[in-house]
Amino acid sequence: MEGKLCDLCMECVESCPHGAISKDKNSEVNIAGKKMTVANVDFKICNFCTNGARPNRLHNAGKPDRLAAICTRTCIDHLEKIGVLKIKFATPFRRKKPQVFDIRGMPL
Repeated sequence: MEGKLCDLCMECVESCPHGAISKDKNSEVNIAGKKMTVANVDFKICNFCTNGARPNRLHNAGKPDRLAAICTRTCIDHLEKIGVLKIKFATPFRRKKPQVFDIRGMPL
């Protein structure tokens, strides 16, 4: 991929009901040899996410697995809508508004 993946839309920040993703602070990381700017995430909060993130199954001190988290799903939906994804889904990635849960697992 050429160019930037993240357009700083902040939909991931807005989708996180626990406030684990910073709107103001970010870091630069190396992903597959490319420098990418990413929002700072409070992984202590993220570890208790009730919206798809899971504690790291490989190491207790590892960062949580956010692949299925609402923030990642929201990002994929946004990238699909703005046409960045080269591989298209047969149907839209998200067809309805996602259900969101508070820290106790209760629907918001």
